[in-house]
Amino acid sequence: MERQARIIAFYATNENVGKSTLSIAMANELAHLGKKVLYVEADQVRPSFAVGTGLSHDSKNILELVRKENEYNLSQYICTKQDLLERKMNPRLMQKLHDKMDFLVFPSGYNLAQFPEIQNKELFVTTFIESLVDTEYDSIILSVPTELSEVLSYPILYQSDLVIHVLNGNPRGAIAIKRELQLLEEAKLTLPRMIHVLNM
Repeated sequence: MERQARIIAFYATNENVGKSTLSIAMANELAHLGKKVLYVEADQVRPSFAVGTGLSHDSKNILELVRKENEYNLSQYICTKQDLLERKMNPRLMQKLHDKMDFLVFPSGYNLAQFPEIQNKELFVTTFIESLVDTEYDSIILSVPTELSEVLSYPILYQSDLVIHVLNGNPRGAIAIKRELQLLEEAKLTLPRMIHVLNM
């Protein structure tokens, strides 16, 4: 019997296809089903969680974690509903967050120029993934950048249990994923199990 996918990464070859929306919706739905879920916004290029939900924390976020590079305790940067309650966040915004869903996302007002240069990218990603695996969450949902060359893209996809590739009705998305899969094959790189979701 195949084990349940615990680390699920959402990826898209094109922008504006609903990758973030679907990944947040899946995290929320898993929480509604009783799973303890961690939503990780690993897309430092086009983060959207804080903008889309209005939920953000100025010190418990992935930007602060990345600034520590490899010297951090992951749990100190994960934001919970309780953390937001202590900050007296707007109750209407709080209704959007399920009690069983925590998040590690970029803060409100973040832009790519703030993303620090990571000295040892391979060590950073390995430490980050190992830290995620060591948590007590039933499911970890990640949203990664469309650019495979980004430090938080291919290395995270490679170490995920399942990759959900999101595309829309535009044929450019299908052509782009075919081209990227060919490049990965030629470079002798692999990906875990991947499913394609057509988001209309």
